[in-house]
Amino acid sequence: MELRTCSKCGKKLSLDNFDKTTNQGKVYHRKVCKECKKIFDRKYYKEHIQERRAYQKEYLRELSKNNPDYYKKIYENNKESIKKSNKIYYEKNKEKISIKRKEWVNLNKDRMNKWRRNWQKEKYYKDPLFKQRLFTCQKKWRDSNKEKIKQYQKDYHKEYERLKASKRFIESALTKSLPYIEL
Repeated sequence: MELRTCSKCGKKLSLDNFDKTTNQGKVYHRKVCKECKKIFDRKYYKEHIQERRAYQKEYLRELSKNNPDYYKKIYENNKESIKKSNKIYYEKNKEKISIKRKEWVNLNKDRMNKWRRNWQKEKYYKDPLFKQRLFTCQKKWRDSNKEKIKQYQKDYHKEYERLKASKRFIESALTKSLPYIEL
């Protein structure tokens, strides 16, 4: 059994502890043992994780751009296993997922409202049952919140009158003090 010295740690080990590599068709054993290579790879991965993620993201973006059905094919071929693994992940991380969803919704409220409005408009014109359910929900809400609606209308009317009075005041002040400005 042949022994070789690792160039990193300096230990004498059998050739089984060195990975094989090829160069110009010839097979060689590396000069670094498997353990030292593993340590080096872990350290390199930790130091370059952001670069690797950016590269991977760009690679997958290009792949999906050049082959739009790539992910659909993968999903169709592995539908059951993907669903199973997603379910397991969800069960293990319910709290984490819930928190992330809430954060996303809070950050994207405008986007969600816009999407919801568009969805409702489409459903409203295409589905007569949806239209009827929407009317019944709105009627229930109005019936259960009559006091709220009255208060809102009073507040709105007061604010409208206040703005109207302030506008008249400003217009009269401007016309009296500055007669040459026409409004």
